[in-house]
Amino acid sequence: MRNIYRLPFFLASFVTAVLCASRAVAHGIPIQLEVVGNVLSVGGGIDDSAGFAPMIFVQDDEEGDPFGEASIPGLGPSIIWQVPGFEISGMDEHSGLYIEVLSRPYFFSNPSENRVHWYWNPESQRVGNSPADNSLGIINVSGASITLSPGDEVAPPPLKVAEPLASDEGFHNHLLAYALSESIPPPAGAYGFFARLKSDQYAPSEPFLVVLNDSVFDYGQMIPAALAINAAAFLPGDYNHDDRVDAADYIVWRKTLGSTTTLAADASGNQEVDEADYTIWRSNFGDAYPTNGQLNGLAVPEASSWALLVVGLVCVVILYVGGRSSLECRWRSAGAMIRSWRMNRRDYPWRARFCGEWGGNFLDMEKRRRSMAGETRSRLDTSTVEGYP
Repeated sequence: MRNIYRLPFFLASFVTAVLCASRAVAHGIPIQLEVVGNVLSVGGGIDDSAGFAPMIFVQDDEEGDPFGEASIPGLGPSIIWQVPGFEISGMDEHSGLYIEVLSRPYFFSNPSENRVHWYWNPESQRVGNSPADNSLGIINVSGASITLSPGDEVAPPPLKVAEPLASDEGFHNHLLAYALSESIPPPAGAYGFFARLKSDQYAPSEPFLVVLNDSVFDYGQMIPAALAINAAAFLPGDYNHDDRVDAADYIVWRKTLGSTTTLAADASGNQEVDEADYTIWRSNFGDAYPTNGQLNGLAVPEASSWALLVVGLVCVVILYVGGRSSLECRWRSAGAMIRSWRMNRRDYPWRARFCGEWGGNFLDMEKRRRSMAGETRSRLDTSTVEGYP
């Protein structure tokens, strides 16, 4: 059970209490910050190569329990955490240290939505919608703060963490406090945000994830909760996690179709890679993150509008790649693909390579997809494709 200490309900006393406590007893796993090649480098957390942030800061013991309660301007009565703290080394004095919260897309939204405030529900064991009445806040030692509200899609401006001074470096120091509004009691769960550190003098750090424990008394659930939030911070349909929804994601879906264990392409969240995940990929095809006016929001091209482009691409491939057998392969595969487009006029990925990964296997792939959809026979013309009956 967490211990709650009532702090005075005015901010100056709150900041003083946090500073005194932070210097008296540093606890939890700090964000270890150093300068490597003129770039801020973050360490000390949990490595995660499968999610958006390469490093996660979360406590899976009692040190992740709240520090106290206070009334915070803009948030009202709030639960307060001191972890994670900071352990700074190698920064020049007055070089400036800031925390910048990052907005990220939510993988299980369709159409895509962005978030700055993340919530994991211990009852469902899944990342869900953040409670509407429970904003997060980040407060520095001077009392300046930023607020992360559920529903916000745009991140607030960076918040200054420290100058830093020589007295801030070389030890575990709590330079920030983290708050969760409790004007309406928040549901138990893991609350988090993505951020990176910036400086006036150094290049910014890699992103990281901070996860706070509110009344999750089974501490062993906290790391799985953090990993789940990290894995959910991608575009719907982005199955290879490169912040683009494109043909490469279709390959991931195709290779794991029917799987209940390899779920990178399970955008529907039903614990199986199926036709619903193909539909989500198709409806978000062309999206990219960060938002770019030339890339974001492109629709899946219709066959009729791209037919001439495909023919042109075929010609380019033929001019680029020599060899009679290679030409024959490309002409035949392209011819079958275009005839199929004209017959069906739907559902064909347009970035297919005509040989190799997608060329020889394209028709098998499409037959399998149609079979999964319950179609009893394929309408594809395979008569001119070598190797098919």
